[in-house]
Amino acid sequence: MTGLSRASLYRLINGGDFPQPVPLTTVSRQRGSPIGFLLSEVKAWVRQRLEARNGGIPPASV
Repeated sequence: MTGLSRASLYRLINGGDFPQPVPLTTVSRQRGSPIGFLLSEVKAWVRQRLEARNGGIPPASV
């Protein structure tokens, strides 16, 4: 949905600039463990990026 690489996603997550991942298994949070994201949070993140690009004008839809 974002087109970002895994490395870019983790960089944004660690910087507090992307929604936190949701673990998809009960396995400890090891490197390579499957994760997901809440669609509503990712859409809100995209909406914020569009507003920033458009000078604060909200997008018609995301």
